[in-house]
Amino acid sequence: MNRLRTILPHLTPSKHLNTPQLRTLKMDATTHPLAGLYKPNPLKGLYYGPNTVQNNLLSCLPTSSSKAFIITGSSLATKTPLIKQIESLLGSQHAGTFSNIKEHAPIAQLDQATSQVHADSSIDTIIAVGGGSPIDSAKAISFRLHEKG
Repeated sequence: MNRLRTILPHLTPSKHLNTPQLRTLKMDATTHPLAGLYKPNPLKGLYYGPNTVQNNLLSCLPTSSSKAFIITGSSLATKTPLIKQIESLLGSQHAGTFSNIKEHAPIAQLDQATSQVHADSSIDTIIAVGGGSPIDSAKAISFRLHEKG
């Protein structure tokens, strides 16, 4: 189903009750997709919308010579084309991918991924793709590398 349902408060109070009526507004997500740039502090920005990765991935890297390392789980890497697409978009700025992050980011996988990133001093960016475990792993790896100096 390509429709989003949003409940919005109606501005006119109900005749019978002293509360706003609720109405349902339907929007077609395919003809009215959300897109834009949200700039909260202290983040640089948060891109969203159709084709966001293709249009903005390289511009999010710190420099034009940055090297990015991808952290993800095995399902996204082996059962979808997503990781290969991101690697392709990065081109020569792709330094490697660790696709063995398990649920709850076990220490053994964190050690392996941290070693791979630490071994390549050209890596200045870690990209997490997936859910909580890859995201938490990327944060832990970044923290570990900064602690090692």
